[in-house]
Amino acid sequence: RAFANQRSMGGAGTAFASESMINTLNPAAHANLEFVTFNVDYNLDLRTIESASVSQKTTKTYFNNLAVAFPVGSRAGFSMGLRQYTKIGYNIKANQTDPILGDYQFVYDGQGGINEFALGAGFKILTDSIKTLSFGANFLYYFGSASTNRRSTSFVDSPDALSTNQVNRSIVRDIAYDFGLYYDHKISNDFKVSVGISYAPSINIKATVNTLAYNYRPVGGDEAVKDTIVFSETKGKIKMPSSFNVGVGLYLGKSWTLLADYKIQDWSELTVLGTNPGLNTRSEFSVGIQNTPNPDAVAKFVQSLSYRVGYRFTNTRLLVNSQNVTEYGISAGLGIPILKTKTKSSVNLGMEFGNRGSKENNLIKENFTTFYLGISFNPFTKQKWFKPSKYY
Repeated sequence: RAFANQRSMGGAGTAFASESMINTLNPAAHANLEFVTFNVDYNLDLRTIESASVSQKTTKTYFNNLAVAFPVGSRAGFSMGLRQYTKIGYNIKANQTDPILGDYQFVYDGQGGINEFALGAGFKILTDSIKTLSFGANFLYYFGSASTNRRSTSFVDSPDALSTNQVNRSIVRDIAYDFGLYYDHKISNDFKVSVGISYAPSINIKATVNTLAYNYRPVGGDEAVKDTIVFSETKGKIKMPSSFNVGVGLYLGKSWTLLADYKIQDWSELTVLGTNPGLNTRSEFSVGIQNTPNPDAVAKFVQSLSYRVGYRFTNTRLLVNSQNVTEYGISAGLGIPILKTKTKSSVNLGMEFGNRGSKENNLIKENFTTFYLGISFNPFTKQKWFKPSKYY
């Protein structure tokens, strides 16, 4: 859910609040906004997938996050955003041998995903010159569909055998919510500490699953369908797991920011139309540092850049052959101010490299490098919306 600036810091940011940047990890942070802000992110994902004997490379580009936020008065802020909640994209071929049919091939492919539209608000419950306590909540709407196919085809030794395809399409549309708290305390003029938490309860969302299975004969690049084996539509609920995030932040003057997060989500709670797929609890620790040598510099451009690094370690929700699949990522990024004398806008560049899984015990290992491009645009820095006029 995080934007490029936070993903360049390992994805940490539950305890981060800014006057001009949107924090989608904690809705309570919206209360600190002072300017109208537009954020958009785009990603380039490079992966190498390896087994003990096979290696494959993939490249994907995709939209990640879009949001707009604005302050209301001096104690509240609102946001509206759209992001990908889940995404599926794979194509796997497995050669098989049958004692009667001979050699053939299984093909597994999937595409699609679930999107999340969010309306968020944050409000300062307590604020003075030393401390701030804010509460926030998101109203969420999930929508989208995902399709998975399983084909048996390419019967080399039995050319008269019919191929089979099973298509499962899941459609999701429902509402949910989450909420958060943010607290910061000024220890001295140059040192501030912050704490943030966010929580999303377990919910049941409506889902429809369509299943179609049929026999066909490949004709060129098309399918000549011979007969339908199964056609069904099942409506029910998907039980989504609860999640909990906690973070701390240390701020040294205007130049240094240190953030650390711990996130946990119990995916063993997941059930799809009453079936538990046997996933594991997902947990992640992340830490990030940002340094802006001189945030107020105008003539010295290099000193006004924000330099970011981060690290994260994840116990993923996948449990394969009784082994928990782990993942780590090392990230770095750069925040480049634009129109600095007029706005607080910036272009945020970042990258993360790491791996997931292992080739041991017949498992699969993924090495990945992801590039982030984010734009944070404040077109009305000199003109604050919903602020009462001082003059009449």
